[in-house]
Amino acid sequence: MILSLVNTLAAVGALGALIYTRLLFKRPPITETSERQKLVDKYQGPPRDSELEIVSFKQITANIAAAPSEPGKPEGKLHYATIGYALEVRTEEESYAIEGVKTQFNDALLQVLGKKSFTDLTSVHGRFLLRSEMIQMGNKFLEKPSITNVYFTHFVVQ
Repeated sequence: MILSLVNTLAAVGALGALIYTRLLFKRPPITETSERQKLVDKYQGPPRDSELEIVSFKQITANIAAAPSEPGKPEGKLHYATIGYALEVRTEEESYAIEGVKTQFNDALLQVLGKKSFTDLTSVHGRFLLRSEMIQMGNKFLEKPSITNVYFTHFVVQ
């Protein structure tokens, strides 16, 4: 009884897929205007990699928050992080603007790193959060969304 029910459901499903693909689904016609629109969308989209600029920063070393310990026991071991990174910006003018706020950006990054714990920085999720915080912080300094990505060139947590 169950086998006949399963066979019936499989046959109905196959018949439905056949009817949909052969009779009901109609591909949109390919026209010159639709192909031109695809080309316009492709070349007027976000900047290509060749247009993007990379601004490198020197490595910085920061003390990070101590690892939490059990109540009644002394504080956990002190840790530090050494990070080298580069920021990707959209245009050459924006890279000059980044050069003007490098010191303020590094200071703000040291403050952010000081609040991170060892476990925050050693996980993939923690690095992703740090990367997104750096992008938001840099765009706040530039007052417009210029930074598109952060690349870590050196990342050591001890």
